[in-house]
Amino acid sequence: MASIGFGPSNSGFQIGSNEGKINAHFYASAPERPETSPSPLSTVPFRRDPDFIKHGTLLEQISEKTSAPGSRVAVIGLGGVGKSQLAIEYAYRLRIRSPTTWVFWIHASNATRFEQSCREIAERVKIPGRRNCDANILQLLQDWLHDREEGEWLLIFDNLDDDSFLHQPLPARQGKTEDASSGIPERTIWEYFPENLPGSILVTSRSRDVVTTIVEDRDIIVVEPMDEKHATALLAQKVAGKVQFQAREAAQLTAVLDYMPLAIVQAAAYIKQRAPRVSVPQYLEDLQKSDHNKLSLLSREGRNLRRDREARNAIFLTWQITFDHLRNMRRTAADLLALMSFFDRQGIPEIVLRDPTESNNNNNPVDAPRASKDNDNGHDGTNSIDIFEDDIVALRNYSLINISTEGTTFTMHRLIQLAIQEWLRTQEQLKMWKVCFIQRLCALFPEDWPHNFPLVRLLFPHVKYSLIQMPENSIQEWATLLRNAGNYATWMGDIGCSMRMTEIATETMNKLYGLEDERTLDCIEAQGQAYYGFGQWDEAAKFQTHALCALEGLLGAEHLRVSAARLNLARTYRRQARFPDAERLTLLARDHFERTIGKENSHYLSASDYLVSIYQDMGRLREAEELSIETINISKRVHGSDDPGTRFFTVTLASMYFKQGRLEDAEELLSYIVDEMKLKLGAEHTATMLTCMAILSLMYRLQGRAEQAEQLRHEVLDISKKVFGPDYSYFKTLLGEPVD
Repeated sequence: MASIGFGPSNSGFQIGSNEGKINAHFYASAPERPETSPSPLSTVPFRRDPDFIKHGTLLEQISEKTSAPGSRVAVIGLGGVGKSQLAIEYAYRLRIRSPTTWVFWIHASNATRFEQSCREIAERVKIPGRRNCDANILQLLQDWLHDREEGEWLLIFDNLDDDSFLHQPLPARQGKTEDASSGIPERTIWEYFPENLPGSILVTSRSRDVVTTIVEDRDIIVVEPMDEKHATALLAQKVAGKVQFQAREAAQLTAVLDYMPLAIVQAAAYIKQRAPRVSVPQYLEDLQKSDHNKLSLLSREGRNLRRDREARNAIFLTWQITFDHLRNMRRTAADLLALMSFFDRQGIPEIVLRDPTESNNNNNPVDAPRASKDNDNGHDGTNSIDIFEDDIVALRNYSLINISTEGTTFTMHRLIQLAIQEWLRTQEQLKMWKVCFIQRLCALFPEDWPHNFPLVRLLFPHVKYSLIQMPENSIQEWATLLRNAGNYATWMGDIGCSMRMTEIATETMNKLYGLEDERTLDCIEAQGQAYYGFGQWDEAAKFQTHALCALEGLLGAEHLRVSAARLNLARTYRRQARFPDAERLTLLARDHFERTIGKENSHYLSASDYLVSIYQDMGRLREAEELSIETINISKRVHGSDDPGTRFFTVTLASMYFKQGRLEDAEELLSYIVDEMKLKLGAEHTATMLTCMAILSLMYRLQGRAEQAEQLRHEVLDISKKVFGPDYSYFKTLLGEPVD
């Protein structure tokens, strides 16, 4: 048989099929040829962005913190906020400032890409032994980094959103330097980058929780969305030469995009590609038409040469990766985020987010839907309060929410909320969480809202937001919520909102139960109250008359609910100057209260007090004064001088004295109420006290006591703004102030 020989320059042996005898001789591999070490270089895989907009002092912070040998610095922030772009720009600036500095870029999204990046670095800097298949590439890289005698170096770990692989040993196929039989634990990947290495490491990540395992808290730099100035500058740079626009248009567009750099770049690319058929105002108009349009436009993936090939180039798709990761790592935090996405983005109160099953929480009986009831997050036996706090920490670590300075309310970006809801839709959980949102608000928003102003004021913006969130289930609860909130809006003077809420509540209840159902009639009456607040007395009377007649037919003329409706209609008649009709209905209601619940009941006393105002309007001043004094005396005897009703009835009498020019009598009554309430309840207790102070201010002005009048005026307006909010207009109107 013929023989074939291979020289020492060949290695390895392959055979397909053989039926004879083969003698193989293997020769040792030739030693590696010496290689010339390269000059300091950069492995950053992206070109520098000529449109980069520097905002704030972020680059200076990175430079300062990475200047010390052995430093470990992290840049964290929401996906799409520009962390990697910041690292790219810093790398280029560093090389310009210090050409002898090595800059190495490592893709840190997973173990495979991390290892691949390390091998590419080893190849670029020509580390001896790198091509040995049994070589531990990280050990070689560590030795090379440690032995640099000239030239500093910077390692950039980009997109380290999951650090679990860093804290695991090397894969077996890379070979081991340790003796497996010695019992010495294998080193983890991160242990190949100890702090005694002379260079610096810069990490970009979406999660604070991830980087705190490798970076000191003081060396973490948080990247926030841009401000308006820098956001509009970025937009201008990205569409330069193609699109003309006004500064106001750019400001509006970047605001709608929450000043997110990736969203701005995405929008600019869309506009630039389609110019002149698409302009900045046209794109803005399309965005604002509907949430569906926002989803469509901001889910489009265009080319972005400065983003990693694994990264999504659309802002919504980028965030959905974060949501998936959060759900896998901590399901309860993902549940909390889902619930928060339905609230108004600002001032989300802690009380509506807390698990209603927590101990000592009787205010909220509604249980949230829980995809995590099977305890798949390691929460067995953990206190629910601790779970909530840990969930908040997780969401803050991902920069998905912010917390107020007082620590009791939270804020989110509107685009994040929209992205979460689309993500929930893909998980078929959108309807479930919308129902939970409505139920939470219904359980907390009190029907007797006048007795709980702080809570109602906290919840009202979120009830307003629920107007566009009609659920497929819990529709009755939603309509009841809108009715109660509509009554509050009427009292606040937010007439447009009150009319919309009560109208939707009426339409919804009518569809569910019909026009003659008591629940529908309650909404119709609330709608009448809204028209009353708007000063449309004829419309108010129409709704209130319908409600009264229907309630009489449904419940009977002797029902307390019917008498309450009579008083509401009487108020409208008084505004229409139909004083005899107002008197008749008020007397009818008062007599009914006297027969059924007695003269000492608050309903009877309130009817009597209202009758005082009617008598005063009719010029029956003696009757008005006698009835007012009688009402006050009964209330004092039964309920005491400090009772809110007693004080209110006293204000009615004082107001009558004021209108009659009996200023000394009025001042005596009002001053007594104000002094007593300040002493016993504090200066910010009720609207009754502020009413007294407002009337006193007007009275002092008439008496020429300008300094006292002005002092009281300021006090009333300041307390009103603090207690009831800046939009409450009643006391401004009472004091003759202009109302926006």
